[in-house]
Amino acid sequence: MANVVLVIDMTRAFWDTSLAGRLLELKPDKVIVTGVCTDVCVCRTTGDARDRDYEVEIPVDCVASFDGKAHYFALEHMEKVLGERLKSVRLDTPSERGGVTIDLVKEVRVRLDLAGFKNVGILVSGGINLERISHFLDSGAPVDGFGVGSYISGARPIDFAADLHQIDGKPIAKRGRIPGITANPRLKKESM
Repeated sequence: MANVVLVIDMTRAFWDTSLAGRLLELKPDKVIVTGVCTDVCVCRTTGDARDRDYEVEIPVDCVASFDGKAHYFALEHMEKVLGERLKSVRLDTPSERGGVTIDLVKEVRVRLDLAGFKNVGILVSGGINLERISHFLDSGAPVDGFGVGSYISGARPIDFAADLHQIDGKPIAKRGRIPGITANPRLKKESM
């Protein structure tokens, strides 16, 4: 079944949109809800989907809110009241507020455990690079994953050319290149 993406500009995805009709046509196994305003839009849409007997999944690293307390309250509400399966929480504190710290990760783990969310993972993002990943892992912080963005997208490009020179033993080349395999002691042949 193909994925269907609908961009909704209401606080409820089912309100005055074609979503309900599309779902009736498609008969999906589950509905995946993502978006901004976990405590308003995501929560309302999730409730509406549950009212229509859909299994709902909320990838927690794909929802956010302007109010951290409201965000976590909504996630807890959807887990306990609406019966959603919370997979993980994403911690992404801006650097001007100190970034995500080991102490914050440990505190969130304790709070999740006390609230009955022992199986919920913790994903850390925001300014993540190799050094920060090592820092979290070496400290034993209970991190289940890392969201790495600008470190990869802002990395210096590696300039290289990849040309085909032979297919099934037959030398080939694009215009301007010499057909056949070029000897290079740094390369080793892989059999497939």
